[in-house]
Amino acid sequence: MPVPMSGDLSLADVLGRVADYTEDVILVTEAEPFDQPGPRILYVNAAFTRSTGYTPEDVISLTPRILQGPNTSREACARIRAALQAWQPIRIELLNYRKDGSEFWVELSITPVADETGWFRYWVSVQRETNERRHFDEQSRLYELVLANVNEGILVADALQPDCPIEYVNAGFTRMTGYTEAELLGRNCRLIQGSNTDPDATRRLGLAIKEQRPATVELLNYRKDGSTFWNLTSITPLRNAQGQVVKYVGVQHDLTDAKLREKEMVAAQRLKAVGEMTGGIAHDFNNLLTAISGAAELLARRLAGDPESAPLVEAIRGAAQRGAGQVRRLMGFSRTPMLARGRVDLRHVLQQLELLLARSLRDNISLSIDIHPDARWVDAETAQLEGALLNLVFNAQDAIANAGCIGITAQACDIDGKPMVRMEVSDTGSGMDETTIARIFTPFFTTKGAGRGSGLGLAMVHAFAIQLGGTIEVRSRPGQGSVFTLTLAAAEEAESVFDTLGEDTVAPSRICSVLVVEDDEVVRTIAVAMLESLGHRVQVCGDADEALGVLCIEQHFDVLFTDLMMPGSMGGLGLASMARKLRPQLAVILTSGWADTDLPAQPARGVAGDAHRFVMKPYTLDDLKRAFDDVAR
Repeated sequence: MPVPMSGDLSLADVLGRVADYTEDVILVTEAEPFDQPGPRILYVNAAFTRSTGYTPEDVISLTPRILQGPNTSREACARIRAALQAWQPIRIELLNYRKDGSEFWVELSITPVADETGWFRYWVSVQRETNERRHFDEQSRLYELVLANVNEGILVADALQPDCPIEYVNAGFTRMTGYTEAELLGRNCRLIQGSNTDPDATRRLGLAIKEQRPATVELLNYRKDGSTFWNLTSITPLRNAQGQVVKYVGVQHDLTDAKLREKEMVAAQRLKAVGEMTGGIAHDFNNLLTAISGAAELLARRLAGDPESAPLVEAIRGAAQRGAGQVRRLMGFSRTPMLARGRVDLRHVLQQLELLLARSLRDNISLSIDIHPDARWVDAETAQLEGALLNLVFNAQDAIANAGCIGITAQACDIDGKPMVRMEVSDTGSGMDETTIARIFTPFFTTKGAGRGSGLGLAMVHAFAIQLGGTIEVRSRPGQGSVFTLTLAAAEEAESVFDTLGEDTVAPSRICSVLVVEDDEVVRTIAVAMLESLGHRVQVCGDADEALGVLCIEQHFDVLFTDLMMPGSMGGLGLASMARKLRPQLAVILTSGWADTDLPAQPARGVAGDAHRFVMKPYTLDDLKRAFDDVAR
């Protein structure tokens, strides 16, 4: 309400009343001195007390420096002093302190006031608290910082303008699309769509905008450089107080990596399915090959004196061996554990590899193989080693754009007192930079074009080397080719085995009573014949349940010879465990042409806590003799 005026009030009284009713702090000081203690306060209004907690009696004759404290900017105070000394007005923001010690920000305006002679006699300071504005500004800066650093792309479009032009984009949106803020503002977000953007998804977005409702779709969008990226796009309408849609907020979440992982998972599932199918095929083929090769060996002994029949039997036996090798290769590229790990003739592996690569490498690729005599024997599994070397060679070929050379060398070496064999596969290809080398053994990582590689080849080689306690390393530079070094433990040289057709197999060191457990009738027949030809006494069962029944009644068995994969309540591992509980002294020999991944990598070195012997199908008479000699010691 209006201030009542009295005829007795002077102009000074009126001005004082006005000053007391204003919300701004008014403070009047002397003009000088500038040095300590500074100009004295002559007047403060009521707003000063409300703002600072000081009464006029508290501050009259003191200086405004009573309001300053430890966090008051020294630089701001220096600027104020410089303005006062120049008799110039100044507007500045300053942190002051209330009587209770609490801080508050003010925006103060200091103006010199002159008397009728023009001499500056006073300073008038008008102050207004800015705590709320500073808080708002700090929050705004925080929001801007957050929006600038989130990975999501955020845009705001004007819903009141034709075609909803973009009026704001955050830094995440520019990073995601490659466009600058200036290139995006005023444009419609269709700018980042392209020929392969799903028209149905864009239609659904357009319909949501027309109906003024939120929507979320997956879109394949295009960066400024033409590359594509997948994103999850969400739009939300913003309404004013009257309910009118005035803005649209769009948030884009990059799905490119998620889509890649999804694709990799599908590829992995397909590989798993192929591996499982391969396992079934390998199991059936190895059972057939066991029967064929076993029968051929037995016939060879019986027809040793028949010069016409012996070559035919030898042909059957050789074909079975080649078939077994092909199945081993098939298993090597699947998920089969290395059941047949042991002494491997590297010279033989490289000879077979050279024959295979002669038909597989490009005509403009030359291959050289050099193996030192001391590096012949390694501790590995034949098919897995051959697969690893094939992977390295084909990877080397892919690195050579035109004509080039691939070299394979093998040298004996000693690492920490342990004899090792170092195999190197080198190429004259394009080489790799350090970033690529750091990821080269990562599953699904590939530098090849789409559809030309799963990214699993080198990862499989790495897993193979680690499983054997070896290493795989790479040396490379861009433009200078690459050298992959596979290091595995050396093995002792193989003993000479008398393996001439027609000659009797050397007698076993001990005649054993054997319980054979095999579900395949043909394989069971051949296994019995082969063991009996070695002099062992044999009894047969078709599954694990039948075998346990026999073991509960009969106690004379020395060896349990069982297949791993059988129908019924349990397989060979379960049977071995139960049999050892019934007969702790019973020796166990396991056999299989395939084993699932729950089987340890080397059953011969430990299954279910026991050191059982393992024989890979298809087995020979010599394989059986060595296995039974081992357990009969």
